[in-house]
Amino acid sequence: MYPWNKPGVGTRAYPKGGSSLTDAKTSLYPFAFPLFAKARTVYRTLRFHIPLTLQGTLTLCLALYLLIHGLANRNAYEILLGLLFSLFLAILLGVGYVLRRTCRALTPTWEIPNPVCAVDLAASHFPASGKPANVPHRALGNRAEDKPANSSLLEPVTLTQANLHRIGVIPRVPPFFRVHFEVQGTLTVGQRGVVFHAADWSLRPDDHRQGISPVSRQVTEPQEITGTLPLHLGGEFQGAGCRTLRDIFGMVRYHLPPVLHRSFPVLPAPSRKRIQLRLDPSLGLEEKRTLRSADEERYFMREYAPGDRFRDINWKTSSRLAFLVTRIAPQAQEKTRILPVAFRCFGPVKPDLWGLWALDRCKAWLIQFLWTVRKEHPEFILRVTTPLLEKELATDQETERFCEELAGYSFHSLSENGKFTYLLSTPEEVFVFSTAYDGGLSRFVGGRFDLPTHLYVTTPFRRFPGRVYGKNRIAPSPSLESSRFSLRECLREGAILFPRLLLPIPVPSASPPRPL
Repeated sequence: MYPWNKPGVGTRAYPKGGSSLTDAKTSLYPFAFPLFAKARTVYRTLRFHIPLTLQGTLTLCLALYLLIHGLANRNAYEILLGLLFSLFLAILLGVGYVLRRTCRALTPTWEIPNPVCAVDLAASHFPASGKPANVPHRALGNRAEDKPANSSLLEPVTLTQANLHRIGVIPRVPPFFRVHFEVQGTLTVGQRGVVFHAADWSLRPDDHRQGISPVSRQVTEPQEITGTLPLHLGGEFQGAGCRTLRDIFGMVRYHLPPVLHRSFPVLPAPSRKRIQLRLDPSLGLEEKRTLRSADEERYFMREYAPGDRFRDINWKTSSRLAFLVTRIAPQAQEKTRILPVAFRCFGPVKPDLWGLWALDRCKAWLIQFLWTVRKEHPEFILRVTTPLLEKELATDQETERFCEELAGYSFHSLSENGKFTYLLSTPEEVFVFSTAYDGGLSRFVGGRFDLPTHLYVTTPFRRFPGRVYGKNRIAPSPSLESSRFSLRECLREGAILFPRLLLPIPVPSASPPRPL
């Protein structure tokens, strides 16, 4: 069995609806039939166990042809060329075999950035500008090489500094040979969407860049391979990596055991524009009282403060007026601002690529909104409601864990909108994140009537040279009035797909406007 297709191996179990590396039934491409999947499996198996590459195989066939044809015709030149080619391949195969047996004692390490974010498609599509894209994202800021681990939230960093995988314990090899690290895996986007990804990272000597002489380092000292995994959508990645020993001529290829299996969540690519956060200070104030039982009430000594009530102190019998006995109140009189956030990921069960992209951009806006609130108002509590659960986020750790869970969310059926019922009557301002595929969005917004509502809707937008395909207005369902929503700001996120942020604007009419 091909070692990269071992089921159930990895840091996490396969999620519901996932697949292995050879599963073609859930692929996004219509031409991935079972026959092609079997042929691909056979090709990978041969590629893993046979040390000769395509160029090496052709060279071997040419050498055998020259030897046989030269011996048959008594041609010394053909015999000499055949022997030279055969000797050349034999030397490469022999050296590679010895190096493979030597490298078995070294176990490589695969350090994955935490967290892993998708690559910004727009930043990678325009390399001619020569300027890296600065992305406001706390997760990327924590993984920057020149920033401490406790860097501030939403600090702009360079995309090239993020998603840097490090492969350690790479042995040094003689000249004319190089060590590569091949990664192959699938990115599960939603319940049925699976996208195949592959990457090949080679060892890059950076001694001159760091000012270290290569002669001063020992020959047997292990090295490190760094590389990025190009993932353009958020989801759950499951894959495997293996070291590969190759020659610079492209003739031989040896896979060095062991095979490393990894599984990790991939956050959506952060947006290049900051979200506009407008909060009404007079709304959303909720009183949070922590009740304590009678046995938990304890007495403490504290310094006397002028203005203490006489029933709280016994100043007549106390000989020390500086320290008095008081009791902690059984109720903590604290008031906390709670922001209700609704993530309506309703849509088709089997979405197309445009639907997956719209949902991915909606997740990116939600993640950016959560971290923006955490930075500007750390005392707020975010109550996020999804079709699966309702969760309160009060700390940075809880927000980070929720963002990792959000990466695996997919479209849900509209019948699972029971958790959003209480938001129809809550007087606080509600922040709603949804896509154009949400068929019940108009009914939800209309149910809130004149209550304050902030709506963020993403819709796929296709653009080709000379022509534009898409709609400037969004109508999630036929029951929604076409003039209810209009486009306020267009946020261009990519070169092919342009999700748009739509905010509700009341349309002047004879009836009183209903602010959202």
